[in-house]
Amino acid sequence: MGRYSYSQPSSSSVRLISPDEADVSSTSRHYGIPNLCYCGLPTMMKTMDSTDEYPGRMFFGCKDYKVNRKVGCDLHLVKWWDEAMMEEFVLLRRATDNQGDCVRVLRVADRIEAELGELKRLALTENKRHRGADPVGSRNVKPNDGARGRGYDPFAPLDKGTKKAVIEYCKKLPGSGKRKTKKRQGVSHKILVHINAAIYLLRARLMDHPEWFRSDRICFVDTYFGHYWSAKYEEFKLVEANEKGEGKPLPNLSWDYYKGAQPEPRPTNKIWGVDIDELYVPFNVKTDHWVALLISLPKRHITVYDSLPHHVKPEELPALLEPLAVMFPYLMRTCVDEDMKYLWTLEPFTYDRPIGQEIVPQQSNDNDCGVFTLKYIECHALGMEFPQTLCHANIPDIRLKIRW
Repeated sequence: MGRYSYSQPSSSSVRLISPDEADVSSTSRHYGIPNLCYCGLPTMMKTMDSTDEYPGRMFFGCKDYKVNRKVGCDLHLVKWWDEAMMEEFVLLRRATDNQGDCVRVLRVADRIEAELGELKRLALTENKRHRGADPVGSRNVKPNDGARGRGYDPFAPLDKGTKKAVIEYCKKLPGSGKRKTKKRQGVSHKILVHINAAIYLLRARLMDHPEWFRSDRICFVDTYFGHYWSAKYEEFKLVEANEKGEGKPLPNLSWDYYKGAQPEPRPTNKIWGVDIDELYVPFNVKTDHWVALLISLPKRHITVYDSLPHHVKPEELPALLEPLAVMFPYLMRTCVDEDMKYLWTLEPFTYDRPIGQEIVPQQSNDNDCGVFTLKYIECHALGMEFPQTLCHANIPDIRLKIRW
């Protein structure tokens, strides 16, 4: 194993450790790394040149064969050298090249410090990694480890004094106590504002106390995202794609959502597919009903949590979800780095809708879908099952709790 001892080569040297010379496991043991790369492909040692972010440093990574995407991956563990001292593990944001015959660093993840702890845990739990047919799916959502989530009880009752104070405050709000005289057409702007305010509170809690939630790789998206995408889908379909399947116009602010600059206030500035694995979206269907969407980017899948499933028949659901199912892979393919576009096919996302009172508590009237949607999102993000106390009898107290 002495031939693997570290020496600083010239900036142009590249050394491929092939299976004939040494297998990945023996190389890993020599350097004290649990696995140089999750995929188990031959390991590459290379020195970064002057055009890279850290010129002169060395890295280990896998040889990612594009012709065999079933074993390819976009998640790589590497070990860095800074002169004579080995630094901490870092998570590469991307590692591949156009030819597929060697590995080069495109970019180190923007938030190395925030990911170090999770990366070390990943190195010890490699066997839990999801292996999908698509390399994008090779990085699975980080599972709960018992130390995260359930940071507070979303159904903890308000004491009498607090409840009275909230009720008195709400009575002073403009329009309080007035009944609707006619049904409005379309989605009420007032409802959008109320739901977005609750989503903002969840986003603020996640940013201030990430340990309360099951993962810090989740994102709470506002109502405008799904509402606007649904409205602009017909325009999207009218434009012919180019020979690469691209060139269609995405709705305004799509890039801002992708890179975490939206929603505001308190944008996360986390990039979808890089820093974020799952999105929670309150989604309006048929202009009069709200459902909660859990969108998994690694799995390319949408889960619908619906408190009134008979309102949207199974045969109606595909058309309602089509804007997101079709435009999401298109958004990801459009926004990712050029060298990583091949990871994102334009195949629509799949979906499912779990149904059953014991799995997804149901509403017993036509007025509480917004509250159920918010509580589905909150409970799931906290790593909790949906409790049966999420029911019509407790909705008044739940509404007060949201306002508080």
